[in-house]
Amino acid sequence: MAVRLTLGAGRGSLVRLVLAESIVLAAIGAWAGLLLSSFLSGVLRALLPIENSGLPIRTTPNNAVFFFTGGLAILTMLLFGLAPALQSTRPDPAPALKNETGSLSLAPRQIGARRLLVFAQIALSVLLLIGAGLFARSLQTS
Repeated sequence: MAVRLTLGAGRGSLVRLVLAESIVLAAIGAWAGLLLSSFLSGVLRALLPIENSGLPIRTTPNNAVFFFTGGLAILTMLLFGLAPALQSTRPDPAPALKNETGSLSLAPRQIGARRLLVFAQIALSVLLLIGAGLFARSLQTS
C-alpha cells in the first residue's frame, strides 16, 4: 500500500482494490459454503432415524438459500473489507518505505476497532457452530 501511495495512487483506487480482493474472497467463501451444503445434505439425511424417514424434510439448497448466501457474502465483504481498506490507505507511506519498525503504529482507537472486528468474527463463528451442533443433536433425538 505504501508503494502505491508513494507512486501516486489515490485513496479511492486503493479502497476499490482492497474491496475487489474482499469480494473475490467472499465469493469464494460463499461458493465453498454452497458446495459444502450440497455435499453435506446427504450426510444430514443419513443422520435421520430410520423410523422418521417418512418426514417431508428437504435438505437440498433452494433459491432462498442461494440468495441468502449471496447477500451474506456481500454484507461480509462490506463489513469486514471496508474498514481495513480505509485504514490501510491512511498511514504515511514514508516510514513504511524506509522499513522503520514503528511505521504501522496504530492509535488505540484503531487497535480497538481491529479487536472488535476479530471478536465479532469469532463470536459469529462460535454461534454458528453451536447452532449447527444443536441442530444435529435435535435430529438425532427425534
